[in-house]
Amino acid sequence: MFGLPSTCFRIPAFGYLLLLCLVSRGYSQDTMDRVVLGDNLVIPAGETVTEAVVIGGNLAVYGKVLGDAVVVGGNLVLGSIAEVGGNAVAVGGRITRENGAQVAGSVTQVTVPGISTLLQAIPRQGRDLFMWPVRIFTFIGFLALGLLIVAVLPTPVNRLAVVIYANPLPSLLWGLLGTVLIVPVTLILIISLVGILLIPLLFVLIGLAALIGYIAAGREIGRRISEATGKIDTSIFLDTAVGLVLLWLVGWVPLLGFVIKTVVGLAGFGAVLISLPLLRKQPASLS
Repeated sequence: MFGLPSTCFRIPAFGYLLLLCLVSRGYSQDTMDRVVLGDNLVIPAGETVTEAVVIGGNLAVYGKVLGDAVVVGGNLVLGSIAEVGGNAVAVGGRITRENGAQVAGSVTQVTVPGISTLLQAIPRQGRDLFMWPVRIFTFIGFLALGLLIVAVLPTPVNRLAVVIYANPLPSLLWGLLGTVLIVPVTLILIISLVGILLIPLLFVLIGLAALIGYIAAGREIGRRISEATGKIDTSIFLDTAVGLVLLWLVGWVPLLGFVIKTVVGLAGFGAVLISLPLLRKQPASLS
């Protein structure tokens, strides 16, 4: 559900955010893929990345690339202390290799007349426009998944929506607490030999809990919108769809959208934790 750094993609589900930002994002900021479309990229000295790919821009490497350094429609500069563990490739541009630059693989420069001009001539708005179909189809897939979960688990989704309605602040706090505890619980499991085998199961359960909680929060938001517009006893599918679409649209608002979706996601995750057998309290029914 949320935005990640400068690798050009978005993740719409809170469950993915939870796993990627707090667990998988156990990657260090210094070891990650760098993929840039229509802009320049510099890997500074002292920084290490796994792969570096630039399309429609220039790439300058002064640090370390564990894999390949690839440029399409731009120039590749390898500084004197640059290290590339794979291949160095420039398609439609030049490769400048300073003395001392190390490349473990091959150095390939492919001349394609006009490709650099063509790619860099596309305005940023146009490049963003190309991404819209991908973003829309990604959300449609997520929406379909949400409605499928509602169809298979209507009672749990409704119950979680009731918990969020009756206990919004406790749900948020439980969600925050549960998120914070993911790392220490994972470390405890890693320390114990038997616990290591349970880590994949833990991540799957966390992802499912976050996903179902987020969908339940969307269902509750949709229900409140229906009530506000004077519609009563609307379909759970309609309410869920309306709520998830609204959250998706809100997510496009810089910063504020991220904050709102994070709060909603945490509340949904917390509602799941509150509803666990050991913590369950009978929530008030929706009026």
